[in-house]
Amino acid sequence: MRIWKRIVAAALVFCMLFTFTGCRYSDTLEQLIYRAVDEGFIELDPPFEMANNNPESEEENDSLPDMTTDEDSSRQSDPLEAGIVTWDGEDADEDASVGFRVEYDESGESLGVSATDTGSVTEASESVQTIPSTAEADAETAESGVDNQTGDGGEDETAANTETDKQVVDDYGNQVTLEMSGTVAATGELAVMVSMLGAGDRLLATDEETLELASSNSVFSDLSGAEAVWSGDGSAGLSADDLARLIAILPDVVLETSGSTCLSDEDVSALKAAGIDYQVLPALTSLSNIETVVTSLGTILGDRSSEGGSDAPALAAAYVSWADAAVSDAERAVSGSDPMYTLYVSGWDADCTVTLSNSGSLEKSWTGCAVVENFSCQRTRLLTDLLSSANVTNTASKQWGTSSAEILCYETPIRYRYGSCSLSGSKGYDTELHIAYLQGTYDVDIGDGDTDTVSYSLGLDNFPLVIAANADVKGYIEASKEEEYGQWSVYGHINDGTGNFNSDAFLDSNGKFVSTQISGDYEVVVNPDGFRSWTEGSCESVLETVWAVWQIAGAMSKEEVSGYIKDFYSTFYGYELSSAEIEEILAGS
Repeated sequence: MRIWKRIVAAALVFCMLFTFTGCRYSDTLEQLIYRAVDEGFIELDPPFEMANNNPESEEENDSLPDMTTDEDSSRQSDPLEAGIVTWDGEDADEDASVGFRVEYDESGESLGVSATDTGSVTEASESVQTIPSTAEADAETAESGVDNQTGDGGEDETAANTETDKQVVDDYGNQVTLEMSGTVAATGELAVMVSMLGAGDRLLATDEETLELASSNSVFSDLSGAEAVWSGDGSAGLSADDLARLIAILPDVVLETSGSTCLSDEDVSALKAAGIDYQVLPALTSLSNIETVVTSLGTILGDRSSEGGSDAPALAAAYVSWADAAVSDAERAVSGSDPMYTLYVSGWDADCTVTLSNSGSLEKSWTGCAVVENFSCQRTRLLTDLLSSANVTNTASKQWGTSSAEILCYETPIRYRYGSCSLSGSKGYDTELHIAYLQGTYDVDIGDGDTDTVSYSLGLDNFPLVIAANADVKGYIEASKEEEYGQWSVYGHINDGTGNFNSDAFLDSNGKFVSTQISGDYEVVVNPDGFRSWTEGSCESVLETVWAVWQIAGAMSKEEVSGYIKDFYSTFYGYELSSAEIEEILAGS
């Protein structure tokens, strides 16, 4: 099988080098994607509550939104929007595909997804941590006489998985069988996770930034043997020559996460033709997804301890156990405490202008504006998940752009009810200026079926700080805070004496209120970062939760959090952090 793969790959590379003329239409990959009109966040970790909203189905569920058809949806679509095509080696059915249906409750929360398959896909009904091993799958198959791949019995069908069959979890939690012998190609965080699982020497192809990491950090030096097929971080995709190089390298499987742009539809088609498996894993938008990806990689890489390699499944299980224990500790520490709030500011546009005007006359203008990623952004979704375990709400999750395509929003704490507050000279992240979500209320159960309404606002005890993505963003916010009549300044509480107006504000030239969403003094802190980003989705992201329990909720000590960080690095990177290095991590430097 391996020899034939090499022959096919060599022939394909030869043809590509001399005949490749650009992107070609692929009727194999053409697919209809059914999109829920009322989209919501999808939890990807099983078990799932299955539903089918096909109008012709006897299982129709009236609680599901109507479906619309999008014939132009790309393979790289977010799991919120699209199904995927999963190739199962060189013998895959041309029409094998996976789709999904989403069920929502009355509040719009997702109850789960149901998968439909026409290829060799088995719907998952158990947690990814309980994926059977090859031996267990063989035993179950032998006892039932049913083939795991086809679901049918029969003497002419394979009765059990071979030793090279790996059960992995796809983008929607479905268990998919891939035939492989253990070499992979992957970019970014997937490549780093392969190293964490002790299999860096089996990564054959990656991106330039990962190789730079391997050369500059001894922890990831085992990745240095891979070839840099993708330029930069891999997001720009592959050129024709680079695709030919990838196929010539002949990894057993090429991996990417949902929403990635490192491969085009044509690239995937070419990989399939060369007999190279291709697998999409969940986007790193929650700790559950990160654990699913680590577990799936462990299953793909397998146990090579008898050959002097690593036991990747055991290492993956150890990671999941450690992460779950850390989150449990965090939740226990904040149990019974009041909710806390923060805002994550991802950037600052220093070139734009925010202007207050009244009846055409200029009242005030500021240079620069905060940029916040709304809930459609991967990082905000991940942060929302990580902070929630610390009983902290990231109010950026409440923000939406002018259109669904806008994930970066301009935000200001200023509200001017008697005039206009406008934005000019922006970089085009969004077309409007938004009022920052720095105030709100929540209800507290006080017994006997009664509730009490509690307010939160930046500068109060329950909203003590703003998180900046880096030191530059922190510097801009702090400079605005210290400026006289700045956007992010703390203003006094004003009451006009009539009881009609009562606000934290300053007065315009006509004595009218210019209100702020800031109610008191507050701190600006830089989000920590380690060897890998905590906020962009990495194996280190779990540390964000314990940090928030200390920094925002105040339910852990700095020493305790430092202990978690030190233990994580020692356990999974084999690296002993010094006290100075821990301080650098906590400072985000």
